[in-house]
Amino acid sequence: MRCCAHILNLVVNDGLKDVHNSIASIQTTVRFVSYDKIMLCFSLCSLHIDVFFSHRIICGCFRWNSTYMMLHVAEKFQVAFEKLDFEDSSYVEVFGITGPPTIVDWENVRAFLNFLKIFYEATKVFSTSSHVSLHVAFHQLSSIYFELKQSAMNLNTIFAMMGFDIKKKYEKYWGNINNINQLSYFGVIFDPRYKFEFVDWSFKEMYLDDANFAKKFSTSLKENLFHMYNWYKIDY
Repeated sequence: MRCCAHILNLVVNDGLKDVHNSIASIQTTVRFVSYDKIMLCFSLCSLHIDVFFSHRIICGCFRWNSTYMMLHVAEKFQVAFEKLDFEDSSYVEVFGITGPPTIVDWENVRAFLNFLKIFYEATKVFSTSSHVSLHVAFHQLSSIYFELKQSAMNLNTIFAMMGFDIKKKYEKYWGNINNINQLSYFGVIFDPRYKFEFVDWSFKEMYLDDANFAKKFSTSLKENLFHMYNWYKIDY
């Protein structure tokens, strides 16, 4: 399952390699308040909002999940950041001619958070070591695929391009049945709540524009399932 988490990180990192200006603006803001002398002023600006400020906001610039967590915390302090405009003149100077984050930037960041949440939750599932998670792997992967298809049709060109790029990467790793550990499908098939019919239906829904591919996917999976059963029957 950890290999799924690793592949998912590669897929999303590559899709987000060109950081949107709104995210870059928030990263600059967070980096600015990370200095001790500014942190005190920012803490005071945070006193009047209904969010408990107990730790530094980490500026994650290298991995997408670090960026997600940074934005997840930072957006709660939008009002405090805006108040910093009036409390510290050097805050505005850091941004030069572009200026600090605007209301549109914060709206874009919240949209990014909604987009990245499904990947973040899937990574947590794939990375867990405290309980069995094989049976939910396919649910996560199919949900991500549906989300990417929706994003690729988004009226917002930023999210449409991002969804299209990540979908291409997704299909590189998981778009071919020969590239996938089929135990992730068997985990769902052996679940009495879903069985093979659910996986077969999911393939048809995921690949509406390529019915032959979906049928080939299901047929190959069913054949391998019988191969595994016959092997088990002979040995046991």
